[in-house]
Parts: sequence; structure tokens; C-alpha cells
Amino acid sequence: AISDAGFEGSSEVVNVTVGSGCPQAPYLGYLHSVPGKIEAEDYDLGGSNEAFSDSDAGNTGGQYRNEDVDIEVCSDNGGGYDVGWISSGEWMEYSVDVKKSSNYDFQFRVASTFTMGKINVYVDDQLVASNIQVSSTGDWQNWDDIFAENIPLTEGRHTVKLEFAAGLFNLNYFRIYESGTSPSITLISPNGGETYGSNSVQEIIWEADRVDNVKIGLSTNGGTSWSFVSQGTQAKLKSHRWIVPEANSDNCMIMILDAQNLSISDVNDAPFSITTSVSVKEDDNLLNEFKLEQNFPNPFNPTTVIRYSLPDEKTSSENSALNVSLVVYDLFGREVAVLVKGKQSSGIHEVRFNGEGLASGIYVYKLSYNGKTLSKKMLLLK
Repeated sequence: AISDAGFEGSSEVVNVTVGSGCPQAPYLGYLHSVPGKIEAEDYDLGGSNEAFSDSDAGNTGGQYRNEDVDIEVCSDNGGGYDVGWISSGEWMEYSVDVKKSSNYDFQFRVASTFTMGKINVYVDDQLVASNIQVSSTGDWQNWDDIFAENIPLTEGRHTVKLEFAAGLFNLNYFRIYESGTSPSITLISPNGGETYGSNSVQEIIWEADRVDNVKIGLSTNGGTSWSFVSQGTQAKLKSHRWIVPEANSDNCMIMILDAQNLSISDVNDAPFSITTSVSVKEDDNLLNEFKLEQNFPNPFNPTTVIRYSLPDEKTSSENSALNVSLVVYDLFGREVAVLVKGKQSSGIHEVRFNGEGLASGIYVYKLSYNGKTLSKKMLLLK
């Protein structure tokens, strides 16, 4: 194994049982937090009749996990996977950690061409909601939400079981949130009065609750017309870096919207300015530091983006480019890919890593320059 500091080591041989003989455990080793969103495909480990029950052998969709639950690529906002080919009598279980005793609403993201599906919800083997109706959404990848409301949950660890009393629908995810709350987005920055230089790199910051993905719009004429800065960014990232366009305006606005419900949105409280006439210093926190960010998306299959920044180090040489390397290793310390090797200028850089041909698992990527090294881990899931 490799520690966070980059040191390698090994343990004595450990015997591991894989398959239906394993005790039930949360997927990837962590409890799903409630309130929160749970991807349908992230049901517990433990195997058939322990963590799930599926009516036919094999993964019909051939994606994400090598078990009998049928998983396919999903075209809903945010992408990812969904559990499909759902049949009557099938079920899946999820280990959760409820943060607060309260009443909760369940939101299910479903798609179907039939009005036949029904969902039963159990908590610790106790039926808490029955025959939640799935209506036709018009297509197997046309997604809509259905709800079960005011389900009491107590603080602590529980097992949530979704039983499909009737099938013929797909399930992308479900969300559990405290009753009486609603989705919200709050734009933090820019919020009025800022001046940005054209072609500078700036950061849009927000807070969001019960929102999966956001769209970000820019207006340079006080909201009369808009263009998109981003058509889809994960809300949980809470920030988005953008290159300020060429413009001269003191009446600029940013709008951030829920990608699935555009009526949920927020704009800056007062206009900000974009100018080409003065040089605006870029944020030192963004551009003048040696920094390696977490890859996105993570987990990924098969591609992901790694972003990093290099500081502006003044030298006596006319060529101020920096010798940089970005290398990917497996957990045995073996080099699997060299993404960058050579001179690069200071500032923000992005590189795409393609894990096609590699086995699922944890990989380490290391950024090095001028005797300094940063590393992070990423998870390839096929």
C-alpha cells in the first residue's frame, strides 16, 4: 500500500472471502448520510439474498458492478448510472446514518414507459411506506420524481430496503430529506461591486441544499440576455472557475439555477463589472500557488479531469517555464501513465486521464516540480 505521504509498505497475507458469503456492509465502506442523496447502484455489499434480490442472473446493463443487479449508463442530468430492468419482487438494501431524529420525505428519481411500478420502503425490516406509484414518464431515460412523505426516522444507523412490488421502471437515485424543507440555492460570489478583468480566472461560489447539478448564466446587460458559463456542474462542488469573457460593462450579473428545476435559482444582489481597460490582478489563491485538486468526476469510468496550479516563481532566466511532471501509479507503486512531463508556465492547468484498459481500483496521481510533490487518490469503477 501507499500512504498519503507516498511511503510504500505491505502487510502479512490476509484471506478475504468475496461474494455471497460476505456479511452485509455499506458499499465502499461508508454509511449513506441522511439527509442526503443515495445512488440506486450503491446498494450494500453482501451478495444475493443478503443485500439485494434480483430475478435473473447477471448484470443485464453490464455497468458499474459485477453482480445480478441490472445497471446501465444513465442520461439524466449528472449522468452516472441507474438500476434498470426492475421486476416485481426484486429489492435492494442500503446502510444509512440518520443524523437527527425527525420525519423525513423520500424522493425517488424514476423513468418508465408504463404506469405499473410500485415501491415499498422498509426501515430495519419494518414497512414504513407501501405501493408508491411509478407513473409513465414517456421514455426509459426521461426522468421524473415521486415521493413518500413524513416517514419517522430515529438518529443512528439503519438499513433502508427498497422493495419493488411491481416493476417495469428504472431508478436513478433516491433522496431522503427532513420533511418541510425545500431545495435551495444561494449565490455567494460574485455578489455585487466586484471588478473583473477580461480573460482573468475567477471563481463563482454558492451554497445549495437538495440540488444535484447547477447551470450558471452570465448577463452583461443587467439581465436582458444571458449566456451559459456552465451547462452542468455538480452542486456539491460549491464553486466553479471561469475565464471572464471580453466585455466592458458595469451591469453584469451571474445567475445560478437548479439544472432539474430552473425555477430554483439565485442572482447576485447587485451588479459587478467586467473591463478590458485596466489590468485586474488575478486571485493569488487561484493562480499563485502550487496546488493539486481532486480529480473530477471521482469515482470515474473511464475518463476524469485533473486540475492543478503552478506558482509564478520569478527567476533571472528569460524562460520562466517550470519543469513539471504528473504521473499516475497503482497501489503497488507501479507507473501506469505519464500525463505531463516537461516545461509549463505558471497558472491553472487541466489534463484528462483515460483509465480504459486499467482494472477497477484506487490509483495515485503525483504532481512534481522543483523538488516539491503533491499526491491524491482517485477511484476507477467499471
